Amino acid sequence: MKETNMKTKLLTLKTIKTIFDVVLVLASLLVVLNIVLHVFNITKGNDIIAGLALIEQSTEPIVIEGDINTTIDGLTINMKPVGLQVSYYFGGVDEHPVVVLHRMLYLVALNLSTIFFIFVLFLIRNIVNSVYKSYKTDNDSIGRCVFTRKNISRLRCISVGFVIMPFIELLVYYLDKLFLQRYVSIDGMSIVPVNGIGSVAWDYILVGLLFFVLIEVFRKGLRLQEENDLTV
Repeated sequence: MKETNMKTKLLTLKTIKTIFDVVLVLASLLVVLNIVLHVFNITKGNDIIAGLALIEQSTEPIVIEGDINTTIDGLTINMKPVGLQVSYYFGGVDEHPVVVLHRMLYLVALNLSTIFFIFVLFLIRNIVNSVYKSYKTDNDSIGRCVFTRKNISRLRCISVGFVIMPFIELLVYYLDKLFLQRYVSIDGMSIVPVNGIGSVAWDYILVGLLFFVLIEVFRKGLRLQEENDLTV
C-alpha cells in the first residue's frame, strides 16, 4: 500500500513537471519566434512597427453634433474623441541608433509579460523537479523534499521579480514617452504611449509580498525539519 502510494505521488509530480516543461518550451519558442521575425524584418530593410502611441489633440477637441441617431426625441448627442491609437513605423536601412534602440525597447516591452512568465515558470518548474528527484532517490517525505534552502532561494527570486516588475514597466513607459516627445511630433497634437501608468501591473507587488509570506512558511518548515534531524 505504501509503495503504491509512493508511485502515485511520483507519477503526479512527474506529470506536473512535464506540464511545466511543455508550457515553458512553448512560451520560450513564442518569444524566440517573435524576436527572430523582428530581426529578420530589420535586416531586410522592411518597414516594421516601431511602437504604438495615442495621438491626443492639445487644443479643444472636435465636437460632432446632430449627426448621431438616438431613440430619445429632442436629445442632442456630443461626441468628443479623446485619443487615436496609431502604429508608427520607421523604414530604411541606415537608421539612427536611437531608432534601433527604441525598436529593441519596444520588442522587450512587447514580450515583457511573457519573459517574466517564463522566468516564474522556470523557477517553479525547478522547485517541482527538485521535489521529484529528492522524493524519488531518497524516499523522504514530501515535506522534507519541499523545505530546502534551494527552494527558498527560488521563491525569493520569484517574490523579488513580482515586486520589481511594475517598476520595470514604469521605466519602459517613461523611456517610450521620452522618445515620443523628442523624436515624434505633430503640430497641435500630443503623442503619448498607448500603455499609460494606469496599465502598470501594480498588483504584482501584492503577489510578491504574498510570496515573501510563503518564504517565511518555508523557512519555518526548514527550521523545524533541521531541529527534528538534530533530535533524532
